[in-house]
Amino acid sequence: MISLSVIPAIAALTLTNRSATILTCEGREQTVAIHWLRNSGIGYNSTRPTFVVCRCGYGAFRLYDVFGEFRCQPCATAFGVRYASQQVSRNGRQYLQSQRLRRFLGEYPSFSTIHKPLFMHHKTYSALLTRLRQIEAKPRKPANTRANASQNARSRWRTSPMSRAKCG
Repeated sequence: MISLSVIPAIAALTLTNRSATILTCEGREQTVAIHWLRNSGIGYNSTRPTFVVCRCGYGAFRLYDVFGEFRCQPCATAFGVRYASQQVSRNGRQYLQSQRLRRFLGEYPSFSTIHKPLFMHHKTYSALLTRLRQIEAKPRKPANTRANASQNARSRWRTSPMSRAKCG
């Protein structure tokens, strides 16, 4: 199955044996070549479609919308695309992780409490709920910057017994 991820809403998708034409809700249209890859592992002698979208020529199973054009993951990374966790501070990552866990466990703005998702084992649900409580109960530590570290080192130097012996 070809998956389209991290892209805006698609208004129309036209597939042929050799190409896919993607029309977004914003009115952008892009034609992407499809290459049929022979699978030699599980499903021996089966074929699987891949997108060939970039100048790099590699096949991709997922497409990323980067600056108005669909690209493969290595090319999107080369254009400066980063994960959400790479764009926020340590406290921001903890908040992001707690929000993702809450969403995964079934909490949405319309619901007031978290309910166990259908078909999730109780043991898995309780482990994830415990992890969520640990993340949210953990006190937020200020980020230890280089300026703070050097200031702490200077204050330790001033109060060390060796420095007192030299001054006295």
